[in-house]
Amino acid sequence: MGSPPVGSMDMKIQLVVQQIRDEASGIKSFVLTSADGNYLPSVAPGAHMTFTVELPDGSTDERQYSLVSDSSQNDHYTIAVRREDNGRGGSAWFHDHVSTGDILIASGPVNDFPLAHEDVPHSVLIAGGIGITPILSMVRHLVARERSVDVHYASRTEDTMAFQVDLAELVPGHVHLYHTDGNGGKRPDIESIVKHAPDHSHVYVCGPSGMIRDTVQTSRRLGWNESRVHYESFGGHNSEEDQPLTVELARSEMTIMVPAQQTILDAMLDAGVWASYDCKRGECSMCLVPVLDGTPDHRDVCLSDEDQTRYMCPCVSRSKSDRLVIDL
Repeated sequence: MGSPPVGSMDMKIQLVVQQIRDEASGIKSFVLTSADGNYLPSVAPGAHMTFTVELPDGSTDERQYSLVSDSSQNDHYTIAVRREDNGRGGSAWFHDHVSTGDILIASGPVNDFPLAHEDVPHSVLIAGGIGITPILSMVRHLVARERSVDVHYASRTEDTMAFQVDLAELVPGHVHLYHTDGNGGKRPDIESIVKHAPDHSHVYVCGPSGMIRDTVQTSRRLGWNESRVHYESFGGHNSEEDQPLTVELARSEMTIMVPAQQTILDAMLDAGVWASYDCKRGECSMCLVPVLDGTPDHRDVCLSDEDQTRYMCPCVSRSKSDRLVIDL
């Protein structure tokens, strides 16, 4: 073996599935090694890889999954995949068709969610659902460097909460778990978490858009410098309750029908409409458009409450009304 290479989105890697584990209800982890026996590209906590998956119609597509394994190890990667029953089929392919010994094609790793400062005295890590995957890699890294850490982890129910044992072993006494379903459900009190964080702490959050938006807005309200708050979303997920909708483009004088499983932005692009965009995850506000009529279903993480009264991000957000009119 030589020195570990550096990954990139242009470099395709063949990975062998060495082990598959059930981590929680609907969540499986996949331990992967290099097909050629060499070291894998070096990674930093928060990194992800893009995998080629097969969809139910036989076509292929790409899906991104965070690496949850120890970033100091180059002999294997571990990813975790939550089955999305209302998705397009990529996660179901992992769950139903991938077996040990299979070879997967991936590119990367790439890191859009790095640890900004490893030497800060304290880090607060907040995760919702499958958002625990990049957070876990950060916890491993910080603990190995004897940094102070608090973890707040929310999931619908206890049986959908992956990696509880790993967290308890890494930071005993500093893991706070929340189960949000049912009459006794409890959500993280973001304001209390941020308010009581030690001075100069940094916060990292990954999970549903509402959790991220709440963390960002709360930290602003409490006077935190934005450089201390870091987040990654997995985009605005489709819901099984999503319905087709009609979007009217006022200036373009066009009406676009948006299917239940397509974003408004993608429907506009498919119709030949020029629209500005970048992340397609509701994080950057590049696709921001004014709303003239209708009630948006906001799923972004970047707009303030005030902004959401006038604008929306069509890359992830939908509509609570059957008809939506935007100024485009």
